[in-house]
Amino acid sequence: MALYHFDKSFTGALGKDSNYVTGEHQWLSSVTYGNTKKFLEILKEAKIDPEEYLDVSLHYGALEVAEVGIEKSAP
Repeated sequence: MALYHFDKSFTGALGKDSNYVTGEHQWLSSVTYGNTKKFLEILKEAKIDPEEYLDVSLHYGALEVAEVGIEKSAP
């Protein structure tokens, strides 16, 4: 029995050699901060499953920070 709890790029590259390797999730559906609706729309459009790419929310967080910075810097 294989237990995959790591992202798809890792388990895809190692196949059965990645059995029982674990990692952490950076986002769960119960998270209540940030623009969750927009995040889910982007994931759906890009066909990204956050269960397969565990760090995808880290990239989204950076996008939200950049958007705020740009908005606040505009005259």
